[in-house]
Amino acid sequence: MDGLFGALIVTDNRRPSYPSFNVLVNDWLHMDSDEFATSLYGPGEDTATYSPIPDRYDDLADEDVGDLASDSFLINGRGRFNNTAPLTIHRVDQGQQYMFRFINTGFDNMVEVSIDGHRMTVVGVDSCEVEPVVLDSVFLAIGERVNVLITADQPEDNYWVRYRAPHKSQTPLAHSILSYTSSSADPNTAAKQCTESNKCVALNCPFQTAPGWKCIPMHMMKSTSYHAVEVEKISDGSDISEHFLAYSYMAGDSINGRTLELPSSPFYQQHYSKTGTVCDDTVCDSVGCACTHVRKLPTNKVVQIVVMHHVLKFFIHTWHMHGYRFAVLKVAYPPKDNSTGLIMSTYNREINCSNDFCNDAHWANDNIGQFDVDRPPLKDTVMIPNGGYAVVRIYTDNPGYWMAHCHQTEHLHEGMAMVFDVDGESVKDTIPPNFPTCGDFTLSPTK
Repeated sequence: MDGLFGALIVTDNRRPSYPSFNVLVNDWLHMDSDEFATSLYGPGEDTATYSPIPDRYDDLADEDVGDLASDSFLINGRGRFNNTAPLTIHRVDQGQQYMFRFINTGFDNMVEVSIDGHRMTVVGVDSCEVEPVVLDSVFLAIGERVNVLITADQPEDNYWVRYRAPHKSQTPLAHSILSYTSSSADPNTAAKQCTESNKCVALNCPFQTAPGWKCIPMHMMKSTSYHAVEVEKISDGSDISEHFLAYSYMAGDSINGRTLELPSSPFYQQHYSKTGTVCDDTVCDSVGCACTHVRKLPTNKVVQIVVMHHVLKFFIHTWHMHGYRFAVLKVAYPPKDNSTGLIMSTYNREINCSNDFCNDAHWANDNIGQFDVDRPPLKDTVMIPNGGYAVVRIYTDNPGYWMAHCHQTEHLHEGMAMVFDVDGESVKDTIPPNFPTCGDFTLSPTK
């Protein structure tokens, strides 16, 4: 989309450092953001000429992970659409190790990243250092980041770096170039072929399994001892405040049947009971509603949040929190029918709900919600599989009013968001005197 964005990289000089490339990936449409926001449609037709370069994904046009169509991807602002425009080039020296920081800055598409002829070693997810894991590719949902090391140990040539949405029929494959040379020529390299005898190993797949693939869910990553103090805070499971939150569409894009209606002034200026639209729980729980959806959390306590994508749609969701990074304890995928490969309608065997809003969600068995916390990854954004759920934990030691939402732009725009109140009133005393105020903010589909 249009607008300015970039990467702010904060490093610790006590940690190992490498020559690095910051790689921003975003989907591209031939319309600007205000037009997209008011229409909430993709291009409407398959207008792009897809890359003729062979790849290994033709058998994975999986509707369970579909997305809005885009005309192209941009890699650090460069891409192609029916042309041979110059691409972003990452120039490397033989024998050197490099850090690639891949960042999905797009508006909707999940993206898989791989480099022809080179394996990746994942050493960081979002802002968390993790124990090294060697693999072939990484899937990134909107807002997710990953740090990978690659060793330039192949013959001197140009190699494709491949970027694709899981549903290739909707969004074309995009590329940048890893180059050992001074040439800017298109590579002639091929992607790894995924077979049962030589599987493609990938992190954070939107699907649990596929022929020729080995998928590593995000919760299997292990944070390093660098984060031990933060992990220790959420490790005690004896006294947990647990919250079930369900993404749904029963009354528009919503969480637990509540579509977020933004207040006319900030909560730090005026309490949400006065500046927002109060949620009528009787209405919201039965037919859905639009209101200023706020949930109060206890302070200085372990809070476990179960985020569910329980109404089947042809796409994933993401869970993104402001003010906190959370420990990812589980990413659960729905069971599929062994003969058809389709998601089974009874996927929620582990979580029971009495209605489609799932406002009364609870574990089918109390033991399911118990976890042995063993160095989980710490993130601020996590992918929620279609028909699945994720379990995350925070320790509420950062007071304030903190937004949480799906990071797919059209879902956020339509109200799939909420606010956590972590002793927000206590923060008012920190606001400088004579700080500018407002009281007439409105957001409508045309503004």
